[in-house]
Amino acid sequence: MGKRNIFKNISDFIFKNSWFKQTVAKNSFWLLFSEFLARVFTFLISLWVSNKLWANWFWTYTFVMSVVTFFVLIVDFGIGSLTFRELSKHPDQNEKYFVNGIFLKLILSIVVFIAVYIYTKIDGSITAYSLLIFLFLWHSILTNISEFLRVFFRPSEKMEREALLKIINGFSLLVFTLIFLCIAPTLQSVFLWYLSSSIVNLIFSIIYVKKYFKFKSFSIDYQFIKELLKMSIPFCLGWLFVFFYSDVNIIILKYFSWEDMVWYFSAPYKLLTYIYILFNTLSLSMFKKLVDASKNQDRFKHILNVFLKYNILIALVFVVILILWWKWILGIYWKEFVSSYTILLILSFILPFKATSYVYGSSLTALSKEYIRLYIQIGVAVVSVTLNIILIPKYWPMWVAIVLAISEILLMLSYLLFTRKYTKQLPQNSLS
Repeated sequence: MGKRNIFKNISDFIFKNSWFKQTVAKNSFWLLFSEFLARVFTFLISLWVSNKLWANWFWTYTFVMSVVTFFVLIVDFGIGSLTFRELSKHPDQNEKYFVNGIFLKLILSIVVFIAVYIYTKIDGSITAYSLLIFLFLWHSILTNISEFLRVFFRPSEKMEREALLKIINGFSLLVFTLIFLCIAPTLQSVFLWYLSSSIVNLIFSIIYVKKYFKFKSFSIDYQFIKELLKMSIPFCLGWLFVFFYSDVNIIILKYFSWEDMVWYFSAPYKLLTYIYILFNTLSLSMFKKLVDASKNQDRFKHILNVFLKYNILIALVFVVILILWWKWILGIYWKEFVSSYTILLILSFILPFKATSYVYGSSLTALSKEYIRLYIQIGVAVVSVTLNIILIPKYWPMWVAIVLAISEILLMLSYLLFTRKYTKQLPQNSLS
């Protein structure tokens, strides 16, 4: 009987929502677990590329991904983030957002495909990579639609169901890719089987979400699509300008003929993006709580402080790990990447600022101040791109890391100031 009770308690803890901390812990666990496995799968693939296809192919692999990431932001258009927030307020509108959200993404996908085609024709320097770009583009589009479908489990805080879809996605990606890499060890094979995996996972995701929510009608509401598009604009532009201050540096390095430095910078930067997953995971788990508390100043402040404490703790732990074990960490990729240690050390000190930005950025969105967040991101992006263009041609590319650090500090301070401003405007009630 004792063992049964223990098993039931564990089962209840990881599958049911009971109280505040348990719900946050449960959802964080599932999101982190699924994200960890998904990233491990993609990391194994990138590790294979860096070791077997060598550095010259690794920078091509990274460059293609950076180019496609920019265009896929248009497909994303912030629809998933908007849907999460709106369904947190209006959970009875699942079917409406499901049907019209997918239809809108299909339209945006066609627009993006045409835009990329024109881009590859105009820019002759990337003609040689056109096939790779289109293969990875369609994979990214289908993956983005699958991610949108997973969003529907977040308002009800059922992240374990989202985690299931993500784990299946990551595992199939690894299996598809590695099997066929053994047959044809080329980047074309990598991206071809990325695409094959994303097709299978999209079909499975549609079936799973439709069955769970029992959608009955599939009518398109064109007026609602227009509203959805309009409401998503600040979310889309926000991610676009985040790209400009955080990821566009790889493209700038390439265009200023620092191709040998693309992999030098990208290896430590990619490592940091894995840590950002932890911040993002906690943000997703806390977001519904922030939305629910957005009409009570004391409650909102309380959740904000808990959120900040967790994120800062995670950041400091990883700063210590990166400082102490940088040589071993970089050596995982390939022995030549060890020379990137200076970049890694500079980037590691960004983590506390990045952690804080996640907290206050999410808070602005929960308070429906996404336009304020957008204006901040535009300002930071302008500063970042300007400094990169000025400094990269004249100085050593390590300035890319320094500029990124400056950008993150500016972003964090701006988010902090505006969150405090709007939090003071909330109704003040007792915490209880």
